Amino acid sequence: MVKKMKLILMCFMCLIGMVGCQLQRDANPKLVYEELSKREEYLLNLTGSKVLIYNLDDLPNNKNYEIELVYEVYEDGKKIKEEPIIALINDHTSEKILTKTIALNIQEDKIRYLLGSENGYASGKYDLEEELSKYSMAWLPDDIELNLGTEVYLCHAHSGNSTASTVTLGIPIDTNQLNKALHNNQTNIFIKLSFKEI
Repeated sequence: MVKKMKLILMCFMCLIGMVGCQLQRDANPKLVYEELSKREEYLLNLTGSKVLIYNLDDLPNNKNYEIELVYEVYEDGKKIKEEPIIALINDHTSEKILTKTIALNIQEDKIRYLLGSENGYASGKYDLEEELSKYSMAWLPDDIELNLGTEVYLCHAHSGNSTASTVTLGIPIDTNQLNKALHNNQTNIFIKLSFKEI
């Protein structure tokens, strides 16, 4: 009787382990917006800064991928600049799935960034030629699912006066919507997040 109980218990534990591994493997990567308090927002607005903090949850540890932030500028419908701000490459050094954090401090003439995880972080700045305070801006304040091969805009600054002339942030880039925004605004500036397999 004791042997049967041990055998049943071992089978049950194996089944739980297999189900747990399957659930962990099937988790979809997510970009999760971390909202600041009203007080923090007020203080930052007084300084002319906008801070965006996102957590990258459930990133796969069994695939090679790159997450890159890119700065794009369009003038009169033509792309005149596309430069990387920072990139993260999965190096398979961790057995568990880590949460990564991307923090951006968007100022008039620079973007300060922080890219971190439970193991450490990197920080730096990207100097801008454009003065962002001259443009209308929109940011992504929502959580989204990220699939490998996805490119989404996190921020859109433009010379127009209407929110109708912006692209929808946080969804895979729609070329029709992008072309409409490029047609409606003389200047368009984007911060793009690219999540691709390498």
